[in-house]
Amino acid sequence: MAFLLPSVSVFFVLMMMTNQYAISVNAEATNEEHHSVVKRAIVYGRVAFSAYLSSRTMYLDNEKIVFDSEVINDGEAYDKSSGIFTVPATGTYLFAFQFEDWSNTDQQTAYLMVNGNIISSAIIKTLGRSTQAGNTVIVHLHKNDNVYVQVNLGQVYGSPTERYTTFSGYLLY
Repeated sequence: MAFLLPSVSVFFVLMMMTNQYAISVNAEATNEEHHSVVKRAIVYGRVAFSAYLSSRTMYLDNEKIVFDSEVINDGEAYDKSSGIFTVPATGTYLFAFQFEDWSNTDQQTAYLMVNGNIISSAIIKTLGRSTQAGNTVIVHLHKNDNVYVQVNLGQVYGSPTERYTTFSGYLLY
C-alpha cells in the first residue's frame, strides 16, 4: 500500500511470520538536500489486553488494583496475578481504565502508573455507592516498562458478570 505526501513517499509492507507480524516502513524524502532517507521499524507480535476485577476488593493507601480476569491478552504481556502490564516492545501505546467506588468514602482516586510515576488519573467524589470514573491516555513506552493502576483507598467494585472496573491497553505503533 503506498501513500504519496508532498516530498515524501511511504510504503508499508505487512508480512505474516508464524503467528507474528513484521511491519517494515520505508520512507523516502525527496528534496534538494536529501536524496532519500530510509527508516525501518520491526514490531513483533500483536499486543492487546483487556482485564477486569471479578470481586469487590478493599484497597489500602496507594495499592495496585489486580485485575484478575482477562477478556483478551494477545502477546501475554498482562499478568493477571500481579496486575502489571510489562511492555514487550518500545512503542506508542493506548491505555484505558475504569473503576467503580463501592466504599462510600468522600473521595477516591485511581492512577495509571508507569514505573511508579503517575501518567493519568481519575477521581470520584462519592455521592453514594456505585460511582464510576476512568481515563484514557496515549503514551510512548520502552521495552520492560511496567504499567498498572493503583487506587488511593477504599473498596473497588468488581463482579464476574458486571465488568465495571477494567484495565485495557494496546500497541498503536
